Amino acid sequence: MKRLSGCLILLILLLPTHIGAWNKTGHFVVASIAYDNLTSSTKMRVDALLAQHPDFPKWTMGVPAAHKGRVAFVKASAWPDDIKSDPRFFDPSDPPTPDIPGLPPGSNKRDRDWHFTNVPFTMDDSPLMPPAATNVLTKLQEFGSIETFPTQKQVFVLPWIIHLAGDVHQPLHTLALFRQDLPGGDHGGNDILMQGGGTLHEFWDARIGTSTSDDVIMQTVTTITNRHPRPAQISIDPAAWVQDSVEQRFFVYSFSGKGTSQQKAVISPNYSVNARLLAFERGALGGYRLAEFLNQKLP
Repeated sequence: MKRLSGCLILLILLLPTHIGAWNKTGHFVVASIAYDNLTSSTKMRVDALLAQHPDFPKWTMGVPAAHKGRVAFVKASAWPDDIKSDPRFFDPSDPPTPDIPGLPPGSNKRDRDWHFTNVPFTMDDSPLMPPAATNVLTKLQEFGSIETFPTQKQVFVLPWIIHLAGDVHQPLHTLALFRQDLPGGDHGGNDILMQGGGTLHEFWDARIGTSTSDDVIMQTVTTITNRHPRPAQISIDPAAWVQDSVEQRFFVYSFSGKGTSQQKAVISPNYSVNARLLAFERGALGGYRLAEFLNQKLP
């Protein structure tokens, strides 16, 4: 298959990276790949939906009219992370905030538990705990009916689909390691401490890159799509997406050390190189699958 062509425009007014998912670089790259693979009719439809989002003016401030659709799609990919620090939204422990005009009533929660699923595994026969009932897989499956939703709900759900399709291709958004000293699981590598600082989860969040400069985003997309052209067969089943990420578990956890404060995890240069290669592959798949998902759900 030929690599899909498409001109990436400047991505301006970028907000700071949030920890807890692919960082903004990762989400912007996945969303850019997806946007280039939307059909013209689906592209028109997602453009029209995002134009009704309350944050559309902020996403596209100063952007030429012809490019507002692409920029809004890319910026929307980070919106579910951005709302974690947005005072218009609240966590369960916070006092509720007023409903947001333009979004469905009751949609002003941060919904942090939508970003991941902790599929359990163990390498020392420790007891396992199942994932929470509400997770990234159940939400993507629910959102697969987006075409049947009222328009206002579609406007709200679309950025979540763009974001979660990216999240689920980061292996540590699907995994939980259980072992004797982690009877509750490691929460997707968030409890694995790395030598030099940070956690295993944070390390993987940044594997696609850390810079949000326009040139770096464009170069990264070009590199990824050159290495990983669009496959002939593309799954739109979120359960298959999750399983693909779960299958990376033995490589992801192949560092040395336990990742505790007394024995922090150490990665080899070879691990670091291969992690980036895998992240590029996962990012490409995420972009292609997101596009096909939207092409079929919002034809």
